[in-house]
Amino acid sequence: MPQKTIISKRAAAWAQRCPHCHTGPVFIYPMWSLKFTAMHENCPVCGQKYEIEPGFFWGSMYVSYFLTVFIGFIVGFAVYMLVPDPPVWQVIGWICIALLITTPFCYRFSRLVMLYSFASIRFDPKAGKK
Repeated sequence: MPQKTIISKRAAAWAQRCPHCHTGPVFIYPMWSLKFTAMHENCPVCGQKYEIEPGFFWGSMYVSYFLTVFIGFIVGFAVYMLVPDPPVWQVIGWICIALLITTPFCYRFSRLVMLYSFASIRFDPKAGKK
């Protein structure tokens, strides 16, 4: 059964679809599998190459770093406000747990930000259709 093309750029990014055809998946396995990092080299629908140059996704480390600092700050602040005078190990423990849980999301989101923002790949509604 053919997949439906998503018109909105934000909806396609949120659904982890190809930035060129908005139909093909970017990642091979689901987010919560142990192989959450596995990416297609090319879109299975339109053939668009995802890594447009060697080392292209190295820039996603900066997005991922921002996300993990933000999550760590929010969780640390929440623990500090909700628990009366928490010990440092407790705050660090909750931050580590939150970061472990959100790692698949941070990894994928940072790569999708790179694809949709810096790859200069334009949406073509006719891409991949025969």
